[in-house]
Amino acid sequence: MEYFRIRRHSIYFILLRISKVIIMCIDLYAHIIYHFLVVLCQAIKYISLLIFCLLSLNCMCSKICAQPGRKQSASRKQQNGIKCIK
Repeated sequence: MEYFRIRRHSIYFILLRISKVIIMCIDLYAHIIYHFLVVLCQAIKYISLLIFCLLSLNCMCSKICAQPGRKQSASRKQQNGIKCIK
């Protein structure tokens, strides 16, 4: 029976401890990388949503200004901050 026990200072015990530490480090790094990827994906989602909204706003502005009978003077457009494509 004494032969099959792992002693505290045996090579198997040391390897077991080292493998546990390595597995814990890998798990920690995987957790950090996972959260980094989640934050990165959410940032990409919100940036693309912002770009879409800005493009939609520009499109709506050009449609409003392109309507017949809706003319503004150049100074009035600059005051309102509206730049329309003709």
